[in-house]
Amino acid sequence: MGKSSIGRRGFLGLAGGTALGVASTAAIGPLAGSANAAMGVAAPDTPSPKLGLQLYSVRDKVSGNGTAIGFAAVFEELARIGFKELEFAGYTQGAVGPITPAQIKSLMDANGLNGIGSHISWNALTNPAQNDAQFAIAKELALPYIGTANDFPGT
Repeated sequence: MGKSSIGRRGFLGLAGGTALGVASTAAIGPLAGSANAAMGVAAPDTPSPKLGLQLYSVRDKVSGNGTAIGFAAVFEELARIGFKELEFAGYTQGAVGPITPAQIKSLMDANGLNGIGSHISWNALTNPAQNDAQFAIAKELALPYIGTANDFPGT
């Protein structure tokens, strides 16, 4: 049998990404049975028992116009299907109503979820007028990491 051209990290990334893609289907359409069934197969094979989700992938369910169900319902569903960790992509929930970082933290705790980070805009990360507020929210949510998905200027 020939040697595979995919490395260990590539394999783990592919396996983890596949599990997240299949599992997030339930969060996109709460109570979707097929994703729950797939989680029973995928979860034991993931590289970590701390299966996580980037909340940006379910942003329409958290805060979308006309489709929002809010953090409480999303967190309940994510915990039910086996997620343990979250990466934030904002802290609002649209028409569901205002929510404070303390309330978000309480919902996380109630559902056994841990925040591992947040991605914010370049300006929010580098502008002192904005980053103090972002860092305060990250601290309140006990997020060990905060970063940006934007390109660095000049690169």
